[in-house]
Amino acid sequence: MKGKLKGLGLALAAIFAMSALVAQGAQAVETTEHTFNSEVEPTVFTGGLDPGFQDKLTIGSATFTCTSAVFESTAVGQAFDLVTLTPTWGSTTKPSGCSGAGQEFIYHTNHCAFVYESDTVLTPGTEDEHAPVEIECSGTEENEITITIPSIGVTIHIPAQKPADGVVYTNIGAGSTREITVHKTLKSIKGTCKGVNCFLIGLSNGKEFTTATYEGTNTIAGFKDEGFNTTGTAKTTTTSEDLKHGAQVGVFMTTP
Repeated sequence: MKGKLKGLGLALAAIFAMSALVAQGAQAVETTEHTFNSEVEPTVFTGGLDPGFQDKLTIGSATFTCTSAVFESTAVGQAFDLVTLTPTWGSTTKPSGCSGAGQEFIYHTNHCAFVYESDTVLTPGTEDEHAPVEIECSGTEENEITITIPSIGVTIHIPAQKPADGVVYTNIGAGSTREITVHKTLKSIKGTCKGVNCFLIGLSNGKEFTTATYEGTNTIAGFKDEGFNTTGTAKTTTTSEDLKHGAQVGVFMTTP
């Protein structure tokens, strides 16, 4: 009997020790609160590529880059926890300004946008701190980002998801010219390549990939929204056609 009780005691001790490790793991990520701020409301947020940087998406063995990119949204209020930016890369109607695997391609956002969180997370044991980013899609039919390479008959599909890592924010400027620089490093992006020539970018036709990365540096400026339109979902805001830029206003990150 004593042997059985001793064995039971050791088993319980092991369970408690495992529970403690699980609890420690659950607390492994620390969150630091931050807030997006604007001098006025409503505000148009507009971002573009920083000089010397490109938006770089790496899928399989290919790297996709664009020489032009615009990110826009509108926001209500002067302090908020999320900013949603709808991207436009290169041309949306013909191959222009974007290339990958030696071929020009077309980006289609199809009602998808990037949702940037203000709060940052820090993993103990590292000095890395970043804000999470979500790819959010609100379309009813076309509901994912697509990259079409007409010359080789390949289309890449990237659905809504929350990639690993995220962005780092830096305040720059002063007064009404305050802006936010966004350094992006999104990892473990999932998607699918379709087309018999997917092998040209190191992928298989119809097979899901899970290791794509998206890097780039953009600076986000704020402008008084003179044509404010409240249509859209809780995350995805109005399209660029609905936005009317007024005078520039200061936008910046703060802690509570």
